[in-house]
Amino acid sequence: MTDAAEPIAGGLAVPWIGRLARRRTYLLIAAAVATAVSLILIGVIQRFVAAVALLVVWAMAFAATLPVRQAYLNAQIPTRERATVLSFDNMLTSAGGSAFQPALGRVADVWGYAISYIVTGAIACVSLPFLWLARRTNVSQDVIRGTLSAKDSVPER
Repeated sequence: MTDAAEPIAGGLAVPWIGRLARRRTYLLIAAAVATAVSLILIGVIQRFVAAVALLVVWAMAFAATLPVRQAYLNAQIPTRERATVLSFDNMLTSAGGSAFQPALGRVADVWGYAISYIVTGAIACVSLPFLWLARRTNVSQDVIRGTLSAKDSVPER
């Protein structure tokens, strides 16, 4: 997929995917798991057709994460602090890419692309404990509008 088609496809998938979960953090956890598993399987299976299919799964999970993550962050951050926090988040994301991409390129040079995909999937697993902790906070902004009944509602903080 191109850089333009990926976010569009992911954004279009969010409402459909949103019907499957009641909370944004569930979607983020599921996308992180799908990302990690698909990347690891690309490295393990090493068959072209399977790799392409897994690459599509990874791209869709990654692209669907962006709008869900933005909505979650926007709901959590007070308006007067939002631009600063979102800029800092963007800076950390860019710095992570700048640090890890050359390292993963070196892994591919030394041990091959398959190992590089496996290492990338393992790095993706690092986010899971943080997402689980975010889920455990049980804040009302985590709820996807219109998915919980009155008895399931989360108290306001």
